[in-house]
Amino acid sequence: MFKIRFILFSFLFLFINFSTFAAEGNGYLSHNIEAEDMRVRITDVKDCVSENVADTLCKDLTVKVLDGSLKGRVYKIKADYLDASQKNSSISVGDKYFVTYEGNDENGTPVLVLGEPDRLLGIFLLTLIFVVLVVVVSGKQGLFSIIALATNFAVLIFIIANGVFAGFNSMLLVILGGVLLLTLSMFLTYGFNKKTLSAYIGSLSGFFITIVLTLVFLPVFKMTGFSSEEASFLSDIATNIDMVDVLFVGICVGVLGLLDDITVNQSSLTFQLVSANPKLSKKQVFFKAMAVGKDHLSSMVNTLIIAYAGASFPLFLLLVRDSSSSFSSIINMEMISEEILRMLVGSIGLILTIPVSTYIATVFAKSKKLKNIDSNRDD
Repeated sequence: MFKIRFILFSFLFLFINFSTFAAEGNGYLSHNIEAEDMRVRITDVKDCVSENVADTLCKDLTVKVLDGSLKGRVYKIKADYLDASQKNSSISVGDKYFVTYEGNDENGTPVLVLGEPDRLLGIFLLTLIFVVLVVVVSGKQGLFSIIALATNFAVLIFIIANGVFAGFNSMLLVILGGVLLLTLSMFLTYGFNKKTLSAYIGSLSGFFITIVLTLVFLPVFKMTGFSSEEASFLSDIATNIDMVDVLFVGICVGVLGLLDDITVNQSSLTFQLVSANPKLSKKQVFFKAMAVGKDHLSSMVNTLIIAYAGASFPLFLLLVRDSSSSFSSIINMEMISEEILRMLVGSIGLILTIPVSTYIATVFAKSKKLKNIDSNRDD
């Protein structure tokens, strides 16, 4: 089992280096952005009068740069609270913020623009708690799931994201990236055995179903990919990117985690049924597993829809509050139609994956020809 995981890590390392080299060679990693982000500590705060909008809150800040090319230096920043999120926050002495260094003005003075509060400590502490709890509760398998999670992030950043910037074909990128994500996450976490292999094949089936559904309905919905400010900003800094391709990649990759969950559960259940009663026929095993799968599907689809609604809650409020527009015109808006597309394509993919993955698991569990695969089982 160690050899299999070593091979997977080696393959990932080589693939990441190749994709990063390809992206650098095409000149898309820098995105031609010369500004530098750095952290500062607030050392003094004073009220001021905004030069932009009369009734806008304004603060004169004295800051000490904590890192970057200006580390250790002290500067003054005028911060206008033009952003709604900043209006609801207070700036105090000792707070840490990110600023953007945009070069020097005509007098040679660095131009610093106040950004977001420094949330890195909170992120680190919450991540640490998460990792410790996973390892304590799940033991060695939990540790490998954390490693698989880290490798998935590496694949998303260094392979899929770099591939998008480098202009690779979106279809090939989704297939290669998705297969690699499933391969690493499932075999690193659960080991190489019949149960994992059947879940893996079931996940691949559901993944390709999702790809087909997305390819069919993207033209039907006539999406442009510009439904959010982030998409417009991305298009400005990377003009070679087709935003419809970005949407396609996002929908297909977003369903992978749910496929992993549902296929592993169905596979585990099927193998447990056969282990408890080896005399059951394939038909009996399949229908018993599907009985539980239906319950799992109901809760999974409900969870998926509520999760999308929660993530798009401002849009949900718009749908409820806007009385000037009809219901049909609101759901026809691209920013809402895009969420509907994501939600329904993902749900349909999951619905079709359950019987497919259950059948595959049944065949594997009842097969005697595949018995030697379990010699590498990692329980």
